[in-house]
Amino acid sequence: MPEYPDGTYPPSGPAPDVFLFPSAALRFGSPQQPKSHTRETIVFPFQLLRLFDVREDEMERHVHYVDIRLYYDDDKPMREMVIRQGGSEQFRHAASVRVRP
Repeated sequence: MPEYPDGTYPPSGPAPDVFLFPSAALRFGSPQQPKSHTRETIVFPFQLLRLFDVREDEMERHVHYVDIRLYYDDDKPMREMVIRQGGSEQFRHAASVRVRP
């Protein structure tokens, strides 16, 4: 939950954090990995924040962008996930994954 100056929150109380995931299905071997959704590609999360009376200029405090990349490291299938907020990387994790035939 984002911190607000003086410990205050929007009038409706603490608003939820929103995680925006890739805008299309991911595929191994694809040269282009889809980027996470944005305000321009999805409406519901931002309507939800409005229901909590979050001002437009405060919305980015609640939004986390999740990028997922599928790739091969030699022959080992890998998944990397990066979570960003406000342009800063918050979390990065890469791990091998099982691929179904």
